[in-house]
Amino acid sequence: MWHHGPTFLHHQEVSVNTNASLASETAEDDPEVRPVVQALETQIMPDKPLGTSRLARFSQRATLVRAIGRGLSFVQSHRQVSVEKPSTTEGKKPMPSACLLNRAKFLIIQNVQREAYEQEISCLYNSDGLPKTSPKLNPKVGNAGLVGVGGRLRRASLSYEESHPLILPSSHHVSSLLIKHFHEKVQHQGRDFTLVSARRTRGGMANNKRWAVLFTCLTTRAIHIEVIESMDASCFINASRRFLALRGPAVQFRSDCGTNFVGARNGLQSSLKDIDDRAIQSYLATEGCNWIFNAPHASHAGRVWERMIGVTRRILDSVLADLGPKRLTHEVLTTLMAEVTAIVNARPLLPVPSDPEMPEILTPATLLTQKSRALKSIPGNFSSAELYSKQWRQVQHLANMFRTRWRKEYLPTLQPRRKWQGETRNLEERYLVLFHCKESPRNYWPLARITKAYVSADGKVRKVDLVTAKDGSTKSYTRPVTEVILLRSEKYFEKMRTPLG
Repeated sequence: MWHHGPTFLHHQEVSVNTNASLASETAEDDPEVRPVVQALETQIMPDKPLGTSRLARFSQRATLVRAIGRGLSFVQSHRQVSVEKPSTTEGKKPMPSACLLNRAKFLIIQNVQREAYEQEISCLYNSDGLPKTSPKLNPKVGNAGLVGVGGRLRRASLSYEESHPLILPSSHHVSSLLIKHFHEKVQHQGRDFTLVSARRTRGGMANNKRWAVLFTCLTTRAIHIEVIESMDASCFINASRRFLALRGPAVQFRSDCGTNFVGARNGLQSSLKDIDDRAIQSYLATEGCNWIFNAPHASHAGRVWERMIGVTRRILDSVLADLGPKRLTHEVLTTLMAEVTAIVNARPLLPVPSDPEMPEILTPATLLTQKSRALKSIPGNFSSAELYSKQWRQVQHLANMFRTRWRKEYLPTLQPRRKWQGETRNLEERYLVLFHCKESPRNYWPLARITKAYVSADGKVRKVDLVTAKDGSTKSYTRPVTEVILLRSEKYFEKMRTPLG
């Protein structure tokens, strides 16, 4: 037993290399020692996606979409730069357009779904059964490659986004940003308002309604279609200005008593009154066109344009109904309307002449362009599969469908008119008539007296001004002759007042 140890144990700092001299050293050329061989291996790992976890850096949905849109804009701008012509926008941040922002929204949702539902998407593409842990939402993959909710709503007359809302994981940061965005958009009105707003527009562009204005020439029977965004007077004024800029000034406008037409005329007249310069006011009044309205409730008075509107709209409704949930963009719809205009204007106005010296067929397009050759269609076979291809191929397929139905449904109806062939008596002033009003209650037959009869150029009276008593006061109306029934003329009452003998 040792009662006293070595002295260096009493020191606080102990040298590590105290026994280093005792370690044996092995020579490098010792034949008894096996040499160490180092083997290196090179392996290429597949590129893994960055993942959507990096999206957690954003606290606002608009900021996230704008950042992705800037990246897409940057890539697009550098792809379009040619080698010979360097970019002049170097150092500037490209501003994303509305199309790129919509593309950014699509990419965000697509990446989130691919990361969260990778197994489900693979099963849907392979037509395999879904895992038991998957949400019970009957998912389906749409045309854009996004996963949406299935179900029986596909049979309802709803848009694709409403019948098949997209599926997002509830715990993902993008879902939280989406809910936060729509919660702020509805002014914090609660869970139900937020949920309805999110389901209404999530996963794509919201559908916007469009209207079409059809202009037809009473001389050449040609038509011109303009697409507008609203049924108000302002949009119609813009459409009429585009029409006049392309086709030239018009002498006269005729239309029914639509509120947008009346508002447009009143707006144009008020703008003329606000002009102080008499010379300009006189010029506009001289060169301006006259606007004539048909009598209310007399759609048959505009049979020239009503027939073109009815046939064109009926065929367009059937053509667009074949699209199903597929929606057209504004550009595709505008191009389709131009193609429809060309098809309708290429119709023959007269039967094919038998004179060999005049083999050409007279069409409205011939009178407009002074060219006998009609606009030819793009060669190629455009089937229904083109509806999900490029936009210009979509337009050509829809135009072919319209032309086929136009030839089958409209051309056989060009027969002599079947009504109003006989002569009828013209109504005159002071005639007593029975006023037929659709809003009148049952067993109510108001009497009225004609105060003015409008005589057309052919000597026929087609609309009249009436005066009737209603609720103790006098009311004035303008109605077509088809809504009044002649009871007695003024000559009858004069005869009754004449004493006998």
